[in-house]
Amino acid sequence: MSERIWTASFAALLFVGALFFSPNLFWLVIVITGFSVCVQEWLKLSGYLLTHPNLFFSLTFIVSLGLAFFIRHSKLEHWRWLIYLDVLFWIFLAPIWIARGVLLRRWVKACIGITLLLPFSVSLVLLRDLSPWILLRYMAVFWVSDTFAYFSGRIFGHHKLAPQTSPGKTWEGVAGGMIAVTIYAIIVTPQFLMNFQFYGMLAMAVIGIIGDLFESMIKRQAGVKDSGRLLPGHGGILDRLDSQIAALPLALLLIR
Repeated sequence: MSERIWTASFAALLFVGALFFSPNLFWLVIVITGFSVCVQEWLKLSGYLLTHPNLFFSLTFIVSLGLAFFIRHSKLEHWRWLIYLDVLFWIFLAPIWIARGVLLRRWVKACIGITLLLPFSVSLVLLRDLSPWILLRYMAVFWVSDTFAYFSGRIFGHHKLAPQTSPGKTWEGVAGGMIAVTIYAIIVTPQFLMNFQFYGMLAMAVIGIIGDLFESMIKRQAGVKDSGRLLPGHGGILDRLDSQIAALPLALLLIR
């Protein structure tokens, strides 16, 4: 437990420091590095054995860096269609696959994973371009949700949310996380009942739960507990970003 808390605290400090104080080029490098690691982890979950992981990482990083410069100099309107498709996937298709435990072919898993990582990376770049505070405000939705869902689930959890997919998650944990997100959204959105972003944050929390369950399904099909070993006490990068990957792109649609 202490290892988990120390890792989370250290990662949060690094993230906030980079978010507010790093130059744009360095932020792009951070995003692309994370993207490359996530792609590598996802391919392993999909059933692909990477015989030369360092070479694969380097090639993915170089290609992604070129894409990142294109993202950096494009406008939100150029990516809106991709964000809409991403949100539709998480709202309609992913829940059906989770409920039915659909076993996808490995190349389908690989393509879906990489495709879903792209709008997440776009959102990290474009939201920070608008303001580091805007990105931090939306990222905090997941930190609040995950933290309170974890503790409320441990204290009050009795009714399993999806026992076949993720036995550790409970409805009580979901309720605790959603209550906490509701309070957070009220605090950060003035006139919240009439504020579109208030309801958007609640939707992000729900989609984040779907993203968490979807990655759990993929891991269960792969027969592994964690997507990697990079983060002590947490597993891989995908294990920490599954909710954000699913829901953060929605924040781009909440910006007007």
